[in-house]
Amino acid sequence: MCRAMEVKMKVSLLIIILIFTLAFISSAQTFNVPISMTDGINSYTIYLGAHPSATDGFDPGIDSDAPPPIPSGFYAEERWNGERYWVDIRAAIPCSLKSHEYSLFGNSYPFDITWDLQLLANFGSFVIDDDTNFLDMTVTDHLHLPNGDYPTFSRHGLPVIFTPYICPCRSISDQELSGNFPTYIVANLDTVFTRDPDFPISYTVATDNNISAELSGNQLWLSSIENVTGSSQVIVCAQVEQVTVCDSFIVFIEQISVEEDRLTEKLETTLWQNFPNPVSATTTIRYELVQNGYVELELFDISGKKITELVSQIEPAGTRKISWNGTDDSGRLVPDGVYLYRLKAKDQAIVKKLILIR
Repeated sequence: MCRAMEVKMKVSLLIIILIFTLAFISSAQTFNVPISMTDGINSYTIYLGAHPSATDGFDPGIDSDAPPPIPSGFYAEERWNGERYWVDIRAAIPCSLKSHEYSLFGNSYPFDITWDLQLLANFGSFVIDDDTNFLDMTVTDHLHLPNGDYPTFSRHGLPVIFTPYICPCRSISDQELSGNFPTYIVANLDTVFTRDPDFPISYTVATDNNISAELSGNQLWLSSIENVTGSSQVIVCAQVEQVTVCDSFIVFIEQISVEEDRLTEKLETTLWQNFPNPVSATTTIRYELVQNGYVELELFDISGKKITELVSQIEPAGTRKISWNGTDDSGRLVPDGVYLYRLKAKDQAIVKKLILIR
């Protein structure tokens, strides 16, 4: 039971202030890659790219015109919308998986085109795709063009098509959270990053010791560390194929005093819902004891059969947490399904349900 007490005292509350600082470590829409073209005597390097400051037309100071072709010998350039380029940087649009197409031209055969396939793979999908040929430029790093083998190239230019795997959509919003060491959902990460649905995405999170950060599917959860003040940086990264895009923000934690005229004195043991739930690998169970005593925390299957004993000891009052990795008392993995965990302390017994799905 809980008993209300008439008091007037200062209560320490935790204020968490999230300040977003943009840190896209690798933006899939921003790139600048060199493509080399040579007949073995004359060589040219064409730069293809995209940037938020550029347009799809010619941009002074960003793009570079190709000079007039030389009177004799091999000559190469890139063409777009009637313009001739040696450097062609297009518009990069945030929150868009916009494709860019570039057309490479050479004036005589045979010649070779080469590129750094690992560099291209860091940005997205690069392919050569015309009426007669398809080539994944992140798998093969060269193309030899003998006379007559590529009629589409001689008529229209050889198309290089770039499509990003992933790009930033929006920042994690600034927000202020307050409470007594709770856990909060900060963001649904699927709204922060836009991705190609044909490729799987994975998220990672890193932080320092002031804040505990956990991922549950596409949701980021933060919880404060008790009695800690100061600042903490949280970095969330999304990866699709070789492309990684990261978003960072700063968490400031401070203790403030608040006057309260009424305070509830807590006399009950508390058992919180495990997190994450459903469980895929490991989950954390938290509970709070209001006084010293013997504690049991056990896990049962839905039929009531005991699976494992997580806690069986005398513990002091306070908040505790323990992890369960989906195994029984013998260390064997248990099957997917619904399980019950029960906390017994003093004269109380509290039961909650968790779901295991690997």
